[in-house]
Amino acid sequence: MFTSLRSRIFLILIGAVVPPAVVFGAIAWHNYDLARQSGLASIAHNVELVASRVDAVAIGAGQIASTLAGVSSWMGGTGRSCAERLDVLLSTYRGYSGVAVYSGGTLLCEARSTLSPPSATSVPSDEIAGLSPGDTIVRSTASSAGDAAYWVAARPEDNAYSVAVTISPSYLAELLAYYRDYPSSRADLVNAAGQVIAQGPTSLDPGMWPRHGLALADGSLTTVRPSLSGSSFVYSARRLKSFDLWLVTASLESDVLSQPRTQLMVSTLAPLALLFIASLAIWFGLDRSVLRWVYTLGGANRAFARGETEARLKVGNKAPAEFVDLAASFNALVDRIAERTEELEAEVEEKGRYLRELHHRVKNNLQVIASLLSLQKRALPPDQRGILRFPEERVNAMSAVYRTTYANSETGSVSLGPVIREVIGRLQDVCGASRATLDLSIAGEDVRVHLDAAVPVAMLLAELLPDYLDGAVRTGIAVVVNVEITPTLLVIDISGSPEVQQHFFKLSRRFVESYLRQLDARMDESTPGHVRIDCPLDAHRADAMSAAS
Repeated sequence: MFTSLRSRIFLILIGAVVPPAVVFGAIAWHNYDLARQSGLASIAHNVELVASRVDAVAIGAGQIASTLAGVSSWMGGTGRSCAERLDVLLSTYRGYSGVAVYSGGTLLCEARSTLSPPSATSVPSDEIAGLSPGDTIVRSTASSAGDAAYWVAARPEDNAYSVAVTISPSYLAELLAYYRDYPSSRADLVNAAGQVIAQGPTSLDPGMWPRHGLALADGSLTTVRPSLSGSSFVYSARRLKSFDLWLVTASLESDVLSQPRTQLMVSTLAPLALLFIASLAIWFGLDRSVLRWVYTLGGANRAFARGETEARLKVGNKAPAEFVDLAASFNALVDRIAERTEELEAEVEEKGRYLRELHHRVKNNLQVIASLLSLQKRALPPDQRGILRFPEERVNAMSAVYRTTYANSETGSVSLGPVIREVIGRLQDVCGASRATLDLSIAGEDVRVHLDAAVPVAMLLAELLPDYLDGAVRTGIAVVVNVEITPTLLVIDISGSPEVQQHFFKLSRRFVESYLRQLDARMDESTPGHVRIDCPLDAHRADAMSAAS
């Protein structure tokens, strides 16, 4: 893995891109978290502003109630004049739906806004009757119809009168409508049990409430939770200072965090896109400026290795100067190698001619020696001719090997089958045995062995076969020679008349043992008239010798 130049360049690019990508990602995430916290803080701030406005209405109503209760001139006169003054007050302050003046628990006069239903101005008289001097109470009551009334009652310390001011539900709805940070924003007033007391123009739908409820804190709370409909909302709860109520708001999380998420995507993807484009540009530049010429050099090397000696590295003027120099050096090297190869081939050819000439001369000399021995043998009386058979047979065996080698135009190896045929044929001539006295079969003649192995095989046959050929001449029983040659084993099986005995004298036996050791062969002559030779050829084959060298 990562062994090629391309893969290593790719690994380097990955190592160069990943750390900046991680840094950019961390920075983008940090900025996103800051923007998210800022968005949530902005919602909490806006909820605080709306809650302050609602509280301000209650505080203003308490101040008005205390002021009216302390002005005795408003309390004097008829109830009609009192109501008329109160109507003027209601027309001035549209946030109030009713004003009532009490003496103890008795209603003296009141005024109601024509835009508010009667239930919105109902104030429990028993609570007014129990109002102590100097007290101010803020309450919300619900009618049998389900409507709620929000009122403030005050009684000064030095006065027996009390004034109750009810707040207009529609005005509270207008205040709740101020919470419109996002298109999905909703706002409601709820009590401690989570029941909706007042709704704005865009109140929370049933499916917008938190799936597992909303824990109301004494102060403020901003959280992100899934709704009953499955969407995720940002909820905020703020307890009012004037009423025992909570202002609850909800906005889709996708609206609140859309801009931070967009910033996260932009701040993350933009650097990554730039890094990716830069990596592609670097990769393309390296491929066209470096790798292209490296692979061109590799192709020329492979072509030259396949034996295409005319292969040259061709680069144009667009190649970098370094590769132009490298191409020139490579082509000069190839030219020199081609020249040297031709010189070596010529030297090898000349050496081969010398060796063939040497083998030819050796063959001729051996043939001359054999001819001289044959002439000398013929000049001797018949009973003395056996004296020269020993050297004649061995000279003829060696001559057969070199003759076959010269005929095959090879200098260091020879096919073993033709050598055996040539040696056995010459031994027949020396022994005076006819062709009918020998049955020769050879399997695997094309197996080539080194000359150092062919000569001991020929000499071994020269030591073993003459006695069998002489026996065949005497008895008329033909000699059977079966030769099996495989790339790993040579088997020579010689059988003749059972009466034939090997007449090894001391020197001949030593020759046989020496040849067997040289060939690492084994000979079995336990059966009369039969001998078998097993010779391994693994170390003597011509291809094995070439591979070892």
